[in-house]
Amino acid sequence: IGAPDDERIVGFFGQALHRLPGYRRTVEHFISAMSSLSGKPRLILRPHPREDTEQRRQTAAMFETAGLDAVSFADGPVEDAIAVSDVVVSLFSMCTFDTAYLNRFATEPLAVPMSLLFDEEIAAYCRQHGNYFDFAHHTQGLVKPVYEAKDLPAALETALQPRTRRDVWERAHRYLPDPVRAPQRVLDHLAA
Repeated sequence: IGAPDDERIVGFFGQALHRLPGYRRTVEHFISAMSSLSGKPRLILRPHPREDTEQRRQTAAMFETAGLDAVSFADGPVEDAIAVSDVVVSLFSMCTFDTAYLNRFATEPLAVPMSLLFDEEIAAYCRQHGNYFDFAHHTQGLVKPVYEAKDLPAALETALQPRTRRDVWERAHRYLPDPVRAPQRVLDHLAA
């Protein structure tokens, strides 16, 4: 994306939840928090594969209207967008778990994954479709969840710090098992 090595980059990874008013509220809180950050990090937008053209346009327009210049990162593997980002932000997308595993295999800290779970409607939807609140990647600090909108600006500033990136990287190495044997473990369990 043409960013120098020392430029801070925040990636917003969208979801196909535009039908929920809480999605818009969450994006608006994120935009407000990004606008308040010191040093104005670069912003990339990675739409969800299920977001249609109109949903992608709506999200991009929200950032444009707020005066935030966001680089679209719609093409290519999601891992490329994660690798470009210092902070990977989504509501409760699996891309945060992907980031945790990429940290697990990275030889140096990669990115801080962050889940935005402060909107009541989004939190209820999340609980209904998989309850990410209790997932180990949140409870063990592999992903930084934000449960209060008022905490988001400070959480983003903290996530952009090298010590936070190192912390989530170390936690990924400590808590995430190597998945190479996962299929065999499943088969062994089924056989037992």
